[in-house]
Amino acid sequence: MTDNKNENSESEARAVDEAEATADAAMVSNLLQKAPTIEALLQQIDGPSLTSYKAEESSYVGHNLPITAGGDLEVPIQIAIAGSMVHYEVELKSHDVVFEIIAEREEGVTVVKEASRVNVAESPISQKFLVGSVPCLLTFRWDNGYSWMREKVISYRITVTPPNRDSVIKGRRRRAIPCLKAVQEDLTELKAQTQMVKAEKETKRNLVEKLKKQLHDAQQELENAEKEEAILVEREKLRKEQESALLQRVQKGWPDEK
Repeated sequence: MTDNKNENSESEARAVDEAEATADAAMVSNLLQKAPTIEALLQQIDGPSLTSYKAEESSYVGHNLPITAGGDLEVPIQIAIAGSMVHYEVELKSHDVVFEIIAEREEGVTVVKEASRVNVAESPISQKFLVGSVPCLLTFRWDNGYSWMREKVISYRITVTPPNRDSVIKGRRRRAIPCLKAVQEDLTELKAQTQMVKAEKETKRNLVEKLKKQLHDAQQELENAEKEEAILVEREKLRKEQESALLQRVQKGWPDEK
């Protein structure tokens, strides 16, 4: 009997380790996008401070709670430590009720348990799941909105167990190594992109200088053309006056000859 218990404990520990590793991998994949500062990155990697860390579990219990016909019941629970294990047990006294669990984080909402009817024949129901990234608001919701005549009665126990000290330490290293790799890969890519942008900037600068010179030359040509135009206009005006005077003499004679 003892051997079976040990085997179950070891299997559960392995399952927890695998779940934590999966959660950490998912978290690291988009961590750089969510952590614009060094502090934000290290906060996600380091997790809770171990200086005064105590892995104390928290329990949330409700006994024989009525859910009115057409009503619902919500139990919100804030999870602050990544790697916390959540274990819930729900007992339905009669009939059925819709039960769902959602997790709200900065990046959006995740459905932990899809809304579905749970009947008394399935009661009590229980499940464990790991919360990989925090802060996270879990909402346990029982919906009796489809029933307008029957009141439902439920009892629940929700236990949140934060990771022990060794798990926190292992989790730090498990997150830090792939995160370091991701940072280094991103840094290499950023260096290449920076060089490309610098080269493009230099090309644009040369083009701007060329266009500036062309504009300067065109401005000079415009000024020269304006000066030449002014001279030609004056000469044209003079020639018209000269033409008029000469035509007057040729056609009508010189004034002093009359």
